[in-house]
Amino acid sequence: MIKDISLHVALDSRGRETIAAYLKDEKGNEAIAIAPSGTSRSGYEAVPLPRGGAKEAIKLFSTYKGKLIGMDAEQQSEIDATLHEIDATENFAKIGGNVATAISIAAAKLAAKGQGLELYQYVYRRFTQSMGIRKTIPFPLGNILGGGVHSNSNMQIQEILITNKSKGVIENAKTNIMLHNALGEFLRKRDLAIGLNIENAWISKLADIEAIKAVEKTADGLARLGFDFAATEYFSNGKYLFYDRHGKRRQLTRAEYFDAISEIVEKHRPVYIEDPFEESELESFARLTKEFGRSALIVGDDLYATNAKRLEEGIKARATNGILVKVNQVGTLTDTLEVVKLARRHGIKLVVSHRSGETIDAFISHLAVAFGAAYIKCGILGGERIAKINELARIQELENSTGKR
Repeated sequence: MIKDISLHVALDSRGRETIAAYLKDEKGNEAIAIAPSGTSRSGYEAVPLPRGGAKEAIKLFSTYKGKLIGMDAEQQSEIDATLHEIDATENFAKIGGNVATAISIAAAKLAAKGQGLELYQYVYRRFTQSMGIRKTIPFPLGNILGGGVHSNSNMQIQEILITNKSKGVIENAKTNIMLHNALGEFLRKRDLAIGLNIENAWISKLADIEAIKAVEKTADGLARLGFDFAATEYFSNGKYLFYDRHGKRRQLTRAEYFDAISEIVEKHRPVYIEDPFEESELESFARLTKEFGRSALIVGDDLYATNAKRLEEGIKARATNGILVKVNQVGTLTDTLEVVKLARRHGIKLVVSHRSGETIDAFISHLAVAFGAAYIKCGILGGERIAKINELARIQELENSTGKR
């Protein structure tokens, strides 16, 4: 039984306020979860914090926490339903999605401790195994060159990503780190490097196409490319501010922009394409998926915001073959599991993701394994990013040692 809940102000990797939740049970077990926060956010996702910030969120929740005291930590759906009841809005605008996320994940951690299990083992045995999901060690997907709202540069694409198929997590991560260092050297030698962004991806003076070519040259067959366009961020008044085939940045119509994206995909053959269109343009997503879905994972992030209703719309439109999963977009583990179940039922692949404002809490590594995710999008360098990779490597060793018994 949950004996106590304590919320505290914590800082994410950008130095901005978020929420840490400390839960205790009657046996003395303790669990801590810290919610991350995004910079580029979908209009469909939960409000991270209410007006007044983290302190106001904690103050508001303190008057309601008695509703959760005494509940069984294993009653995840009841705990999460109570969080919705306390908030009484559609998007956690009252107490904040980060309050809900921290408490919801901490409750799952506490339940796992009570059973003597790792978080991934608990979530798998309790929830996802019955969905027909198999535990997987996902491939790390890392941001190597940044643009968009994450970086002050000429690049409209928010992230150029790399991934490789090395079997061991550490070996995989080391390859991505080696390529990250190599790209930095390539940019510095040509006086093209500006610095590192909030996810420790390089920022350069290059615009999109030349930036893609630079990463391709650096990867040199050791890794495959992916793109997070985050197109909603440069869409306004029915047009996209993007580069045409002549390398000139201008306002493109929907048709012109679709052709520009198709040309990039055709020429550079990425294995991963995230949010290539603004977050309500289901038809364009569906068309791109039909044309390139066999060779690439077309993923909705802002499009879905880890929301089951949005995913249902995407499934009807055949918009994507992948979905990005971020617990704090929807606020609770139960809501996230609803999305996981729906995606599984319709053959939509999962990518579990970090946020730009991260913490050292590595719960997404556990969820990625328990959800059977194809990739974990967790960055390449930085303590808060490496924490996810190290935890994933530890889980891989646990799974390997269990399989040998």
